[in-house]
Amino acid sequence: MKITTYNRMEVLFRLRTARANDKKATIYCRCTVDGARGPEKSLNIHINKCEWNARQQQVASKDTMAAKTINIRLKEIGLSFDNAYLQLYQIGQDVTPQKLIAMVFGQPEKKLLDKAYRLFMSGL
Repeated sequence: MKITTYNRMEVLFRLRTARANDKKATIYCRCTVDGARGPEKSLNIHINKCEWNARQQQVASKDTMAAKTINIRLKEIGLSFDNAYLQLYQIGQDVTPQKLIAMVFGQPEKKLLDKAYRLFMSGL
């Protein structure tokens, strides 16, 4: 009997402020898999610190179109991490934060793609 193990993945969005400007902040993304943290990645989205809701992981001022657009973008990124996780899991690869970040943000990992292609072709 084969035992299936599932990794626990979390995606965190948080703010980082520049020292020169305490009112504005940049949204960063960090992925954690089974307690192993990946590097933080800047999303190049800048907002006022007072508009951020850390508990809900989104911009709190929902009355503006800009806030709605940013929140939709954050949800899209979260879904991209879910999809990348499922892809790695389906091909039997180890799921690491670095692999997920590479897949989500477009940094191709040639070894991973090559292995996935070979595994796919061997299954045909």
